[in-house]
Amino acid sequence: MVVYNKMNSIKEFLSQQEYYTALEKLKVRSKENFEFEEESFTILQ
Repeated sequence: MVVYNKMNSIKEFLSQQEYYTALEKLKVRSKENFEFEEESFTILQ
């Protein structure tokens, strides 16, 4: 039972890490898109 609990907590930790990593990637991607849109807008003017 102890081993099972440890495995479960490790699994939980890893899924949280994956979640935060995915969030960071989304933030970076949306920031890049925003900067790209700003550049496009500047070029259009």
